[in-house]
Amino acid sequence: MPLDLHAARSLANRIRVSGDICRNHLDFQKGDSAAQLERLALNCLEVSAALTPTIEATLRSALNALHVPRELARVFVHGTPVLQASCSAIGSNEIAVVVSSEVVELFGSDERIGESKT
Repeated sequence: MPLDLHAARSLANRIRVSGDICRNHLDFQKGDSAAQLERLALNCLEVSAALTPTIEATLRSALNALHVPRELARVFVHGTPVLQASCSAIGSNEIAVVVSSEVVELFGSDERIGESKT
């Protein structure tokens, strides 16, 4: 799979809802992306195979279905009891996905962040 979001963008355009706004020419500011990632790193847990292997496996399955290379997706879990998820561009060829801890619970992950498994 090439390391770009072309296939994912094509899929999104095919299934886009009528009220969704497609912006083809976004002006990405490198500083804005860095600030966004910094805020996410300060307030969320970044998903990784080492820290959250069950979530990582589910994530890889979802990204594969959406034609998004894992290397281009930064995924974070935000601690909140509200069902919530978002995806935004970081630069021209990377995305940030944020899901609430309630979404993780909904999918039945047995991982408890910060708890040891003994």
